[in-house]
Amino acid sequence: MRLIKFLTDFMFIEPLNLEKHDIDIVTELIYIVDHDIYLDIFKQKDKAISAIKKLLKIKNTIIKNNPSKSHDENNMKGYRNNNINRDSETFEYVLLEDNEIKGYLQIIKGKNTILSINEVFLLLRKMPLSIAYKFIKINFLDFFVLSKTNVSEIYLGELSILPDEQNKGFGTFLIEETLKIAKEEKFKKVVLDVKISNENARRLYERFGFRVFNKRIGRIFNKGRGMYNMEYIL
Repeated sequence: MRLIKFLTDFMFIEPLNLEKHDIDIVTELIYIVDHDIYLDIFKQKDKAISAIKKLLKIKNTIIKNNPSKSHDENNMKGYRNNNINRDSETFEYVLLEDNEIKGYLQIIKGKNTILSINEVFLLLRKMPLSIAYKFIKINFLDFFVLSKTNVSEIYLGELSILPDEQNKGFGTFLIEETLKIAKEEKFKKVVLDVKISNENARRLYERFGFRVFNKRIGRIFNKGRGMYNMEYIL
């Protein structure tokens, strides 16, 4: 316990800011979360990485041009995404140790829903059609297997640690930070999804008190995907 406490003294999260944080590292971390589906849809890792980076830059441009979506590093609220749904806000953070990026965290406060019409049009307007179509395709695949949340819940959408930094307590720290945010902001539940094939991740979350409440397997576009839907009651 002393060792874990000592390590966490040097770890902290802060809102993702592409003016400050290395976009190549952040892109790699986002790719790691769903590398199998990205590879399946984009066929090559470098093409998937390039597309994710384009999407990040688009989001960053929107944030820069809209003060209401700007970063707030003082109160750790991150920034609101471009989702028009008033019942949902997406926040992205990077995990740092000695000011070096070690991990990435995305949480959604409120409803976790499929892309809105406005977001679909944004992708089609800002990206090459072939790339936009692939992201829309991934979102539809997710729709059939991911948990659905309501306004009283937090959805832990993405948690990723760099390969060389795994098994060092960083993942544990991000889970604890998510639960801390949920408790401080009086949410009733934290929800997340784990690939059925990833038994190690399922057992890790179970050690924190998460439980499986559903198992969903979806198939669309001739692609199959299965998830454990898990929850932590606050």
